[in-house]
Amino acid sequence: MPIFHSRTIRPDIIAPAWQLVYHDRRTSPPLPARVLNLTTKGINHLGLTVRDLDQTTSFFTDLLGWTLLGRDDSYPRTTVSDGYCRFTLWQADRSRSMTEFNRKTNIGLHHVALEVATKEDLLEVADKVRRWPGIVMEFEPEPLGDGPRMHMMFAEPGGIRVEIIWPAGQ
Repeated sequence: MPIFHSRTIRPDIIAPAWQLVYHDRRTSPPLPARVLNLTTKGINHLGLTVRDLDQTTSFFTDLLGWTLLGRDDSYPRTTVSDGYCRFTLWQADRSRSMTEFNRKTNIGLHHVALEVATKEDLLEVADKVRRWPGIVMEFEPEPLGDGPRMHMMFAEPGGIRVEIIWPAGQ
């Protein structure tokens, strides 16, 4: 998937100017941070408010095999990780009315996309997800665009929209 950058071109940048406008990560090596003049290194963690903290924590740890890094019941939250990314899951205030997410009308997180290594891994996760209580399946594994990449989409029991994607080396 091409990434478009709109940064001002500086004379001290080593990369050709076209790389700052159009960079295709499928065919080009990653641009070093100094080329893009970034001050951040990536996402430290993603904080997600969920309908049911225990259900969502179980989804990540029991179904996906993530590690529970911590739990704080005084300010209900857990932290889970797959070794590549870390999510802090926050319990929504149950004493108040909860509004279900609508990807077309809500501002904020649209979905979380998690990558798997192989097509077989995608199909295995799909099988587990299908059988997990409280899952709302949006669509089963299918080609992404013209393929061979494939993905699936669902809402986990806590209401977060999750995409599982196999990039097929792209």
